Amino acid sequence: MARSDQEVLEAELARAQAGVGVGISADLSHSARASGTRRIETVLAPSPLRGASGLACRDGQVHVAEPLVNRLSVVRATGEVSRIGTPHGFTHPVDLAFDDAGVEYVATAEAGGVWRRDPGGHWRQLAPELSELGGIVVTPAGDLVVAECAQGGRLLRVDAHDGRVTEVLANGLGCPGRLSVEDDGTLLVPLRESGQVISFDPVTKARAVLASGLDIPVATGRTPDGGRIVLESGTGRILSLSGSGPNAGRVLVSLPPGIADVVTCGETVIVSNEATGSLHAYNPWPTKPRILVKSGLVVPGGIVFDGEDLIVTDRASIKRIRGDKIELLVLSRFDGMPPPVGLSGGLPGIVWITAPEEGELHQVDLGRAETTRIASGLDWPTSVLRTMGGDLVVAETGAGRIVKLGVGAVLYTMASGLMSPVALATRGERILTAEPGGGRVLRIRTGEAPIVLASDLASPAGLATARSQPLYIAEQHKGTVLARSSDGSQRRVIEGLSLDPPRGERPLPVPIAIGRDGSIVVASPKDGSVVRLWPY
Repeated sequence: MARSDQEVLEAELARAQAGVGVGISADLSHSARASGTRRIETVLAPSPLRGASGLACRDGQVHVAEPLVNRLSVVRATGEVSRIGTPHGFTHPVDLAFDDAGVEYVATAEAGGVWRRDPGGHWRQLAPELSELGGIVVTPAGDLVVAECAQGGRLLRVDAHDGRVTEVLANGLGCPGRLSVEDDGTLLVPLRESGQVISFDPVTKARAVLASGLDIPVATGRTPDGGRIVLESGTGRILSLSGSGPNAGRVLVSLPPGIADVVTCGETVIVSNEATGSLHAYNPWPTKPRILVKSGLVVPGGIVFDGEDLIVTDRASIKRIRGDKIELLVLSRFDGMPPPVGLSGGLPGIVWITAPEEGELHQVDLGRAETTRIASGLDWPTSVLRTMGGDLVVAETGAGRIVKLGVGAVLYTMASGLMSPVALATRGERILTAEPGGGRVLRIRTGEAPIVLASDLASPAGLATARSQPLYIAEQHKGTVLARSSDGSQRRVIEGLSLDPPRGERPLPVPIAIGRDGSIVVASPKDGSVVRLWPY
């Protein structure tokens, strides 16, 4: 980094220490208002970053890719977060890099290839035919090299101006991740599937194994003293990559699992975590870090009480919320669990989750972090509910059905022909579901036609009820929660929430649950916040 960038960093750190300009940008503000509630508290504030993936440093600021919410953010040395406007069709950014002129290049995990953003903010798509990219760097010669998981795992040289793939540098690599480039142009490439890191010369095509036996190596990088490092996402460890001598593979830092990328900004080393959205900053390296951006929820999909604690799914993991602390229980992908959305409890230490992208239903042992698939072939399953009798009921949103998983893991259709049902709740033997598109809440019982309980609602996507409690309905578009009494009357208990799903998402439930004391918790898919309220 240029000297001026280091001066910028030092000035920002001085401001942080003086308490000036510290915080998050205005678009993260939280404005819930109680209208029928005697008390309301914020359990978790909106998450500054919704899963932090690839990193790049420019002008003393860190640019962050957030793939699960299709977003790019900028973080200053104070921890202040702001957003970068992105074009239509921009999805799943996983890594980013700058050239010397300040042009930003972003690699995406889905079909969409590489995007280019010039210093004036103009976007242009490059190489849209590429997909499942895992990393991107700019070489000293000004070329782009991208790591591609598709087609057996390749390294590709891409023209930075017109997006042409000018050369396939290597193939058969499995799934290369976020690579880094040495001053001489040598690439340091983490191979996630084989657990290795290799050095690769793009001119001679020579390669050498620098480390092996790693637990999901996802990124490589350089430290201020010139050391080479690798991140193990499965363990949260950062190891040296000296390549020789007694210190080869030495553990330098241990963080929670889910770490995703590393960047050196001046004399500061910054590490991201895709499961928590946190950024840790080390200066000097590798002493105790300061938390640049705190942990939060990614995209909450389900929430249940576990005594006084809360268990929540957020597309990246299953987490426990205890007070204002977040504990990572099961990490998506690494513990055999697909990205979880719907959530139901009912047995000590056991929960059930839906995985819409995979069309699956899983049972998860939280203590052992073990996942068992119990149903597949579902069409965008969103919510799951365990009944008093031990059956599992699933909202198969894509098919417009409510199905029940009974003895022998056989699926029975309870209702069909519905308008994309999302939320589920139970009243005795009857199942309640909400249709965001139809604005209705329905009562369902096997062998009977659905009965409309409430209509003309503003995208109802969350339901919660308990014995001697009203039915609570979360209206996604209005950001409100209604209480519906047994006589059919309705009253608003809270408004001003941010309940819409992230941009471009298919229907998702609003997580809402009732505690033993009658309090209600609501988690926001849009900003990751959690509020708790005590209605009159």
